[in-house]
Amino acid sequence: MRKKYEDCQSPSGDCSLCGRMSNGADCHGRRISPLELHRRAAGLTQAELSAMAGVNVRQIRRVELGEADAGNLTARNLVAIADALGAEIRELL
Repeated sequence: MRKKYEDCQSPSGDCSLCGRMSNGADCHGRRISPLELHRRAAGLTQAELSAMAGVNVRQIRRVELGEADAGNLTARNLVAIADALGAEIRELL
């Protein structure tokens, strides 16, 4: 998995496993959405998740950046993303 930051100290680059993450924020103090946590834990890039779920990658990016809320995705897209991640919909909200 590509590291989120150049100065990432985690060998895997996975923020969901990093000990520097706290209170839903990464080591740079930026909020990590539940969608991003699940995607990174699954070892997927945004593009891979997009292809698996059949959801436009821009929608995934917007949710992860906090520009949109996962609850505002269509039900079809939210179900497809949850299925692709093997997660419950409520875990992504």
